[in-house]
Amino acid sequence: MVSTSRSGWEGGMGLVYVEERERAGSRPVSLRAVKKIQLSGRPEQKKMIRRELEAMFKFSQPRFKGLFIQPYGWFLGGDYVHIAMEYYELGDLQKYLDHPFKCPNGRLPEHEAGSIASQILDALYVMHQHNFSHWDLKPANLLIKQQPPNPWLIKLGDFGISKRGEAISNFTSLAGTMDYMPPEHHGYRPRSGGDNSRAVDMWAFGYTIFRVLTGQGMFRDGHERHSFLATHRPSPTISCEIYR
Repeated sequence: MVSTSRSGWEGGMGLVYVEERERAGSRPVSLRAVKKIQLSGRPEQKKMIRRELEAMFKFSQPRFKGLFIQPYGWFLGGDYVHIAMEYYELGDLQKYLDHPFKCPNGRLPEHEAGSIASQILDALYVMHQHNFSHWDLKPANLLIKQQPPNPWLIKLGDFGISKRGEAISNFTSLAGTMDYMPPEHHGYRPRSGGDNSRAVDMWAFGYTIFRVLTGQGMFRDGHERHSFLATHRPSPTISCEIYR
């Protein structure tokens, strides 16, 4: 028996709600998250949904279980696609950082941030080795499996705008969360050559860890960001393979 009794929240491409599954006998009720995406008929949306499903099930292999949110299946219902996946009661890292009691300073100690960084890099390494890029890495897409006083365990989720084997020809057309998008999205010219689709993830990784360590973004607002980029300072050369 299935009953939905919990409110939803906005995910990358649709509404996510929690579904309760009642089991026979004394077995406990199980919970799962279900993303509900309304179909618009636009070819680009169909492409994005296919990419999300492909990425989710690609990384649902047992050897990747500790890195990514695991899907349970998907189905069409009317004008909606429903994608069922793991649900974590502890929520996401952004909510933890914003919690006034769990994280009163809005930031984490260096050793905790280091543990989270290592887990993110493990997940990105797997994605990049399989020719995928996430493109929307941020604390809100890092689901918490375990938190202090226990060691941190997080999983990467929301593949709604992930890409497979696609170089970026127009950075300003990228979808994603504005603060975590790379400088090229804001008009800064990238260096020539290289796999810029991976670079998007590496910029978002750096921004995420900066946020985790300091409790704030790298720039106070859009004006400060654009002022920094307008100085045309040379960008550092950092290999996307640095996490190997």
